[in-house]
Amino acid sequence: MTDGAPRIGVTTNDPTTQTARRYAAAVEAAGGKPAWITPADLRAAGDAGTALRRLDGLLLSGGRDIDPRMYGEVLIPGIGVDVDATRYEVEVLLARAALEEDMPVLGICGGMQCLNVASGGSLHQDLSLIGVNPASHKGSGEMVYHIVRVVSASLLAHVVSGEDLQVNSSHHQAVKRPGKGAAVTASAADGVIETIEFPASRFAIGVEWHPERMPDVKRQSRLFRALIAAARAARSGSR
Repeated sequence: MTDGAPRIGVTTNDPTTQTARRYAAAVEAAGGKPAWITPADLRAAGDAGTALRRLDGLLLSGGRDIDPRMYGEVLIPGIGVDVDATRYEVEVLLARAALEEDMPVLGICGGMQCLNVASGGSLHQDLSLIGVNPASHKGSGEMVYHIVRVVSASLLAHVVSGEDLQVNSSHHQAVKRPGKGAAVTASAADGVIETIEFPASRFAIGVEWHPERMPDVKRQSRLFRALIAAARAARSGSR
């Protein structure tokens, strides 16, 4: 990619939904050009590397759940695991390729979990399994809000300019074992991991909340601006 706004791949099952449009709007507001990537697109491309060649950066959006077999576990019945095998059997490969190629990448909610699995990590299949009330992280139909504590001197702390950050929340799973090269850089008061990042990478970060749903909060919109800035720098060959 050479001229114009950095082209950011945005993963989704359906680009026509309001949920998908929020991601696209956040990318555009930050100065990027969104390019949809569906499971069908990935299969048509033949391999993840081919799908990435037309992009300057990648946004892994939220979604349903990753099949626990992809991180070496068996699905536990009766706890609300809602697997989207069609999507994640190819999207995990896309995330892995982005990390291997050092492409700037931002993972949001399920996208953070996808980044973690792609790097060899695992997930808690439900927060109830670790003694956390899932309702404290996922309301019934409405977002809930809480504070996360950000590790100082981390990429996240630099991007959002501070160590305490109010976030929204809509998830019932979370990172269990961080993947290879992943550092935990924000957690909730109950110990749930809220951010992972990859210090050896140009720009690779996953957040468990939904910054695209907080477009008027400057500290949240900075995540998208940082992704676009990293994509622009990568395109020019600088870090």
